[in-house]
Order: sequence, then structure tokens, then C-alpha cells
Amino acid sequence: MAAQATALSKSALERLERTRITERYILGRTFLRVFGVAVVAYLIRAAIGDLAGQETTVTLSTALSVLADLKLTVAISIAGGAGLWAFVERRLRLRKTEALQTRIISLEERIDSRRSSSRLTPTGNTNPRDKRK
Repeated sequence: MAAQATALSKSALERLERTRITERYILGRTFLRVFGVAVVAYLIRAAIGDLAGQETTVTLSTALSVLADLKLTVAISIAGGAGLWAFVERRLRLRKTEALQTRIISLEERIDSRRSSSRLTPTGNTNPRDKRK
């Protein structure tokens, strides 16, 4: 190992040392995360153990039902927001396509005046007469 280390240039040794420091940092960060998760799991277990055998069914069921209602509300809100975003995004894309259509046609005619049109609608959709039954 010593013979190999002396064969490396000074910049290679610096890069190697920097890589070692980075890897140690990543290892330490991973250790702290795992330790934190373990501590949280232990505390949750201890809290549930303290509640075991006591009259906590009403408060626990109420808390769980509130949490379930909140999860449902958040899920519906996210789904609605995603649907609205998709609708608005499509409308903006079609509007932009329609605005650029005249420019595209003029550029195509400038390159090749005998070029035939693709017969798309101004929004870029297929011509309704082209659809097969």
C-alpha cells in the first residue's frame, strides 16, 4: 500500500483524501439517521406500552378517525389539484400551439413553397374529417 501511495501524484493524493473525508461524512450522516429512527421507534413503543391496559379507546379511536378524515381530505385535494393542473397545462399548450401555427406555416413555405399542409387543426389536433369510423 505504501508503494502504491508514493506512486500517486500530489493532486491524486488530495482527491483520494477528499474522497475518504466525503465517505466518512456520508457514513456518519447515515449512522445518525438510523440512530434517530431507532430512537423514535423506541419512544413510540414506550408510549404505546404506557397506554396499554388503560381506558384510552375513546381518545385513540377519535384521534385515528380524525387522522383518517384528514388523510382522505388531503388525498382528494391532491387529486383535484393534479387534475386542475393537467387541465390548465393542456389549455396553455393548445393556446401556445395555436399562436405559433402561423409562424410555423410561414417558415415551412419559406423552406419549400410546394410543401403540402399536414391538415392539422390550428391547435395541432388531427383534422376531424381524417378520423376513421
